[in-house]
Amino acid sequence: MKLENKHLEIYDIGLLYLMGNKNEKNKLKSSIFIAELVAIGYDFGGTNPDFMFDNDWDIQPIKNVRPFLYPLSSITKKHILKLLKIDFNPQIINNITIDNVYSLHDKCFSKLIEWHFDVFGLIENGLAINKNEIENYKISPTLKELRLHRGYNQKQLAKLSKTNNVVISYVENGHRFPRKRIRDNIENCIGKIDWGRTYFQNKSKNL
Repeated sequence: MKLENKHLEIYDIGLLYLMGNKNEKNKLKSSIFIAELVAIGYDFGGTNPDFMFDNDWDIQPIKNVRPFLYPLSSITKKHILKLLKIDFNPQIINNITIDNVYSLHDKCFSKLIEWHFDVFGLIENGLAINKNEIENYKISPTLKELRLHRGYNQKQLAKLSKTNNVVISYVENGHRFPRKRIRDNIENCIGKIDWGRTYFQNKSKNL
C-alpha cells in the first residue's frame, strides 16, 4: 500500500502533516516539523499527488509526508451518538472498523472524514501518524504552557509579538494553525514552541 491521491484529497484542507526526510529504512528522520496542508500539486500526468504546499507555501514531497489521523478505534460515545442521529444503524455504528466503514451512510462516512478518522487503514500501514500519539513528537512546550511560564496573559503576548490577542486565543484553543510569520514573532518573544501539540491538544475537544 502507498499514499495515493484519494488518501489526501478526501480530507479537508487544514489537516496537519508530519514532514521529514526518509532514511535508508524508509522511515522519517528525527529532524521533522509539523505543517498545515493548503494545496496538493500533481505530476505531469495529473494522476498522482507529487507534492503538497504547507501553510507557508513551501513545497513538500508527498513521499516525505505523513498525515495525522485518528484510528477508528478512537471513536467515542459522543461520536456514536452524533452518527446515530444521522442514520440509526446501531449494528454498524456501535462497532465501526476498517472492514465495515464503507457500509456507513454517506453522511456518516463524511463525518468521520471531517473528524479526521483514518478510513483507509493508513496508520497500520505506516502511511499516517496516530493523532493519539502526538506526545511522541513532543519537541517543546505548547504556546499556552510557555506563555504562562513566562508570566504573560494573551493580551500582553499579543502586544509584545505584534499579534492580535484573538489570534493568540484561536491558536491556543486549536481553532487555527498559525502562519510562519506569526510563529516566528511569538517565538522571538518567548522561545521555542511545539506548534503541533499546541494545535492538537485542544483540537480534539472541538469535535
